[in-house]
This record gives sequence, structure tokens and C-alpha cells, in this order.
Amino acid sequence: MICPNCGREIQLGNVRPVELRCPLCNEYLRKVVRGGRIAGITILFLACCLCYAVGVRGVNLLFPGVLVYLFIGAVYHMFTSIYWPKYEKDPTMSDEFPHIVLPPDRLSKP
Repeated sequence: MICPNCGREIQLGNVRPVELRCPLCNEYLRKVVRGGRIAGITILFLACCLCYAVGVRGVNLLFPGVLVYLFIGAVYHMFTSIYWPKYEKDPTMSDEFPHIVLPPDRLSKP
């Protein structure tokens, strides 16, 4: 896996499920969620086409279609999140705190 911030490779032993920091640049990273609706609709279409090609038609398409949909969805999730995860810099977790500049205290003047 490659850090998107510094471009160096992160060893699998450094990957944590809760919080991931690059051990070299010490930057917080988060997993990119891929797919969404388009992937779900594509997997559903592929499952229906596969069942139809095997010869399942009509109302009988429902149960095998759902099973094939769940199987293809699990395989898709396995490959996109376990084997080839993509990470990006996490903007919500940063070591940089905003510096607040207070106006000078008027009561301390002589």
C-alpha cells in the first residue's frame, strides 16, 4: 500500500483497522469508500443476467437472484476493501490546531 501524502510504501503490519497513520510522514489516512449505488446496481444487473443465462426465469428468479447478488457483492467488497484498499489523507484528524490570537489585555496597562 502506498501513502497518498508522501508516496512511500506502507507495510501491512502498520495497517490498523481503527486508525491508520503513515509511519514515515505521520499523517492520518482514511479508507476511500468505493462503489456505492452504481456498484450495487451493476452487481444487481449482473446477478439477474447470470441467473437468466442459466435458465432461471419469472418469479423463480427472485431467490437465486438475491443469493447471486449477495455472493457477487461479497466478492466485490472483498477485493475493493481487503485486497486493494485505497486510502486518502484524512482532513478530520489533524495534528495542527488553530492558533487563537487574543487581543492584548487593556487592564494590565499602567
